[in-house]
Amino acid sequence: MKKVLLVGSGKMGSALLTNWAKKISHLYELTVIEPNNDAASKISSLVTNAYKKLSEVPKHYDPEVVLFAVKPQIMEAVVPEFKIFTRKALFISIAAGKKISFFENHLGKEAAIIRVMPNIASSVERGVSVAMASLETKDIHKQLCSDLLEAVGEVYWLEEEKQIDSATAISGSGPAYFFLLTECLSSVGEKIGLPSELADKLSRATAAGSGELLYQSDVSTQDLRTSVTSKGGTTEAALKVLLNENQLETIVEKAVQKAYQRSKELSS
Repeated sequence: MKKVLLVGSGKMGSALLTNWAKKISHLYELTVIEPNNDAASKISSLVTNAYKKLSEVPKHYDPEVVLFAVKPQIMEAVVPEFKIFTRKALFISIAAGKKISFFENHLGKEAAIIRVMPNIASSVERGVSVAMASLETKDIHKQLCSDLLEAVGEVYWLEEEKQIDSATAISGSGPAYFFLLTECLSSVGEKIGLPSELADKLSRATAAGSGELLYQSDVSTQDLRTSVTSKGGTTEAALKVLLNENQLETIVEKAVQKAYQRSKELSS
């Protein structure tokens, strides 16, 4: 049984851990380091091995995977002490803005390191992650990383590390864009006469159903849109506003560019 050490159990860390405990705990021995009492209490039922700091972990412990799920701001203080596992472990980071070179500087050039950008949909096993491996990372390490990430969704491997900034702006931040659109639909639904609770339920169900259709269909997004747009109908009337002079696409592009630039800033 391979040993996985999760360092940090915030939103993404706990999302991964919850599904690992449910789906693959028979294959992996899961251990967590979480100094925050509140966060630790939330995941206490998922693992038997939980500690507040590395010094509490048994001396003989030798994990195959160390996954860093702590905030980028504290990585500098957290990462160096885990260099003791460099000989054997694969190091995975899901923190935004910390390049592979950062981990090589603290863990050694010989360390196997994979940088991953997941998203919050991993909490419901519908996540999508992108990953980039260091030069020292072997195929067996990449497969191990894929096995862990595929337990919570899809994983795609990048050819260049700089592509992580692009993916962050699309899939990493992307769920919030769809949440905002759903929020807007709900708000407008209430303005045109629907009870607040019903407007919210209709908007959520519509977003979820449309997402599932996108997920299951091989048809292009444009063709899916066209298929529900009857000439002279209500959908066409709405889309004429949204598509007028590409206003919606312009707003989306501006927003995504902002996320992309911010990701680059965090990585610099």
